[in-house]
Amino acid sequence: MMKRHSAEEEKRRKLQDEAITLKKKMNPRVGIEFFDGQGKGALISKVFPGSSAEKCGIKVGDYVMKIGGQPTTDKVTFKNELMKYPILGTCIFEVQRETKTTSFNVEIGASGYTVEQIRTIFRVAEGNITSGDLK
Repeated sequence: MMKRHSAEEEKRRKLQDEAITLKKKMNPRVGIEFFDGQGKGALISKVFPGSSAEKCGIKVGDYVMKIGGQPTTDKVTFKNELMKYPILGTCIFEVQRETKTTSFNVEIGASGYTVEQIRTIFRVAEGNITSGDLK
């Protein structure tokens, strides 16, 4: 005989499935747009308000020279290096601003989501669902 699940159990399962799907589709982002810096690094052209890049002090006009110690000579190497880090993890960006080089510890986010939203999605995907999630 098949066991029937309550409406709340079904809602929990559906919510968890949706969170798992969202989690799989997320790509690492730090809240910047950039250009190739002609071998000098990734030239920051925009820093999104409230992003992890803004919070740690990265500014338009900065060059990201390295991510996690690995050179970022162009857009491709920048994206490839960033993809090595998990969402909600951190990595060190080595940034050149005019003549000074500084390191920033940057939290990895996901495009279109706040850190709080990402944490909720990850929690729900792991099956840690609260009654507030079911509303």
